[in-house]
Amino acid sequence: MGGLPLFAAIAIWAVLGIIAFLLAMCWLGRVPFWQLKLDPRKQAENIVKIALTLVGGVGAVAYLVIKYQERQQAGRAEKREKDRTVDTKVQDAINQLGSDKASTRIAGVYALTDIADRYKDSYRQRVVDILCGYLRSDRSSYAPDRSRQPVWDASGHLVESVASDEAVESTILSVMRDRLRKERKDDETGETIVQTVDDDQLWCACTFDLHEATFHEAVDLTYSTFERDAAFYGTKFERNADFRGAHFTGDVDFRGATFAGGAYFDGATFAGGADFGWAHFTGDADFDEATFTRGAYFYGAHFTGDAHFGGATFTGDAHFRGADFAGGAYFGGADFADDAYFDGATFTRGAYFYGADFTGDAHFGGATFTGDAHFGGATFADDAHFDGATFTRGAYFGDAYFADDAHFAGYAYFAGASFTRGVDFSGAEFRASAVFSGIQGPPSFGFEECKFNKISRDAYEWGPIPIPKDNDGLPAGAVWKDF
Repeated sequence: MGGLPLFAAIAIWAVLGIIAFLLAMCWLGRVPFWQLKLDPRKQAENIVKIALTLVGGVGAVAYLVIKYQERQQAGRAEKREKDRTVDTKVQDAINQLGSDKASTRIAGVYALTDIADRYKDSYRQRVVDILCGYLRSDRSSYAPDRSRQPVWDASGHLVESVASDEAVESTILSVMRDRLRKERKDDETGETIVQTVDDDQLWCACTFDLHEATFHEAVDLTYSTFERDAAFYGTKFERNADFRGAHFTGDVDFRGATFAGGAYFDGATFAGGADFGWAHFTGDADFDEATFTRGAYFYGAHFTGDAHFGGATFTGDAHFRGADFAGGAYFGGADFADDAYFDGATFTRGAYFYGADFTGDAHFGGATFTGDAHFGGATFADDAHFDGATFTRGAYFGDAYFADDAHFAGYAYFAGASFTRGVDFSGAEFRASAVFSGIQGPPSFGFEECKFNKISRDAYEWGPIPIPKDNDGLPAGAVWKDF
């Protein structure tokens, strides 16, 4: 009854108490309260007792209501005082972060951390927002002239001094790592992730916005747990970025991020969408054994070093359209449960898909393989699209398994594919139609122990592939099999 006057509240509670009293008597005596009769000999005495009981009850209700409102007012006053105290502490810590001394800024980081640990609730997200905002700010130190004014170069840019903010940055990253490492069992190793803080001090449920931040120090967030969305788009990692074993429950956004050092996501779990579109990986990019539950987006990504996706699991679509693999691309044993898109991708060195499992369509249309292309032992459960693909060096499909249509050039999916060197299909299985007509270039083909579906005998178009007269209409080394 928060907004009612005190007298009105007491009156309402008194009426409710009388009604409850009468209903209780009715229930106990099994007689409607309007038929209750008093003994004439004790009528006066009973009336007095009932009156005193009612008066006492109303008084007790009034007392309880008054004490309750006093308690509420005291609680509100206490909360206001607490908020003022915490706000003052937060402001003091923010002022410390604005100091020109690194030691004072570090003290400000620990002061904010203490506020989040002690007062919890909404202050935890507030502290995370402040620290993320600090990391997104321009934290470079600039060389002053004799008058203590910043120095500008001829192009109008501030001249940076050798002083930096690495110590403060390392402190913030250390605090975040400790409060993002939640106890859980690692899916790959079975080891328990050690938790260093209490459960009510974890920041896993907070939203982290670190877009366009620049990290000068190595980032170590191994085995971290992000239960909400995390934004890293446009972020620059000047040294190694280590997210091994990290668990992202919400969406994570690394669009346009720059990884100047190594990018380590081995064994990481992406339960939400993982967007690495147009990201630039200067060093090696390790996603071995990573799990992408929803979509994995690497469209237009540039891999200067080696890209490792060995044993990775893509439950949703895997988008690598237009990606540039300047180093080796290792997808050995990767599991593509949905469609895989590598249309227009460039593989400058080797492309290794040996043992990969393509459950959905595999799209390599217009892809360029400058180095060797290894698909040995790969399984294509649905259509394999290589239309317009260019193979400058060797293409190896030994022991590959094609459960559905595999079109090499001309007719549909592999229209105009160009093989500069030999193509090896030894041991591969074509269980549906395969069209090889229209292949460009004069490569040699190996079909040793390659199996073609006898039922689809009339569905194969060989094009430039020579068919010996003594091999029942198949290339040399191939055999018919009734699948």
